[in-house]
Amino acid sequence: MNEFNTLLGQKNITVTAVDGTTESVTIRSLPVKFFPELLGAFTDELKKASLYAGKPVGWVENLTPESHELVITEGDSLNADFFGRWLARRKAAELLLPKRDVGEILGLLEVMQKSNPQLLDKLMSQFLPAPPPVAAEVAPASAGGSSKPVSPAT
Repeated sequence: MNEFNTLLGQKNITVTAVDGTTESVTIRSLPVKFFPELLGAFTDELKKASLYAGKPVGWVENLTPESHELVITEGDSLNADFFGRWLARRKAAELLLPKRDVGEILGLLEVMQKSNPQLLDKLMSQFLPAPPPVAAEVAPASAGGSSKPVSPAT
């Protein structure tokens, strides 16, 4: 490995495509402006490798598994330290943001209920499980007849 390239925040590696061709690619330390995108791609290795290599996702899809892992490993190595500190600063900043209190949220829900009751019901139905269906009671079958639903006693 060329230590000068590492100081510049990049590393040249050779990768192999599934068709057997090889290519030299520069894995880079990402500029801060790409960190939100990297955070979003944290569990999407295709997107993550694409960011590290500066190549389209289709290019990453054509790499051998070993080359794919090499791009991820080298990219993580170059980016983990600064990205981790950026993430810690972001988390600390989020903790400083004001949080809505329960009373304020309930007040907003009340205003919404009064202005458009169906909208709030529709929204809530997306988050709450549907109540179980009420089963009709069935009267036992007589010796020669069929069973019939029985109305609940009132």
